[in-house]
Amino acid sequence: MKFISLTIILIFSLATSAYSKRVKVIDVPTDTYKVYIPDGMSLTQTKNGLTVEIIPLNPGLMHKYPKLFSWEKDRMPADWKINLSTFYVRNTDDGKYYEYPFGAGGKFLNVYLIKITNKTGHIIRMSGVHIYLLVNGENPIRPVTNFGNASLVDVTPADASIYKTKTLLPQSYIANDGSLVNWVTWIWGEWAKTRKKGFISFVYPIGLPSQILLQNRRSYNLINDVNSEVLPDFSYSGILLFPRLIKDNVIDIKMYDFPTKTDAAGNVTERSNFDFRLKLADGIMYYDLNTKKWIQGEPPQKVEYYNRKQKKWIYGIPKK
Repeated sequence: MKFISLTIILIFSLATSAYSKRVKVIDVPTDTYKVYIPDGMSLTQTKNGLTVEIIPLNPGLMHKYPKLFSWEKDRMPADWKINLSTFYVRNTDDGKYYEYPFGAGGKFLNVYLIKITNKTGHIIRMSGVHIYLLVNGENPIRPVTNFGNASLVDVTPADASIYKTKTLLPQSYIANDGSLVNWVTWIWGEWAKTRKKGFISFVYPIGLPSQILLQNRRSYNLINDVNSEVLPDFSYSGILLFPRLIKDNVIDIKMYDFPTKTDAAGNVTERSNFDFRLKLADGIMYYDLNTKKWIQGEPPQKVEYYNRKQKKWIYGIPKK
């Protein structure tokens, strides 16, 4: 996300407006990303009373799901607060901060929000369900199966300057345990190695995604957790993450062996499979300077200006 540039744009625009008779017009801040979209089939399917809905997550949906992506700065480590204040501003709707933890620098992980609704009349136990991501010419890819340990460990080098921000990393990343916490930290770590640094460079705490997950722990159930059960007439929502970057032109997500029919004794008599095909697409979002939120889609207009009388940003060019 372009949080630093947004802060600079805001300060620069207000300053130039105050010292100039002409109103400063700026480009609406936008950002792009890769995302998967349906490829000729619905992402909500029902078979034998069981409905599975799959939502490909992406940065443009960040503010649509506050239970996944919002966080409170006061609950973050004190060592991060100066840098976090540099990069982030509060959303004006709920007073929280937002970040998308599943990617940075144009690289994003395959992650989905899954909702299962059970109208079969019996309990659906996920222990017997098998889920895979299929890419042509490669072996099936299994999803991540455990949340991980988000407890932070100070790994700052002993010879680091006293002015250097402490390096705090989650235990799962240090252990490289293949968990959800490990993967979100890894993707940010890869970005931190290659991101361009300006004359004034601030350090992104790459442990941040793990703490966003931790603050929203109840919303980060793993849909393929073998201990999960979906009771009759109930729904169950969770996350499905595959350890693979969004880069393949076409993918299939296959879910096998949902026990959708049983006999009077409770023995499974029929199992149902779900198959979702998706294709790669370009996504775009724009930043609303009034609400301090990212919105999926093209901006209403390419430019905007600050109206001092109304004290808000207005899309378009001011009338003379």
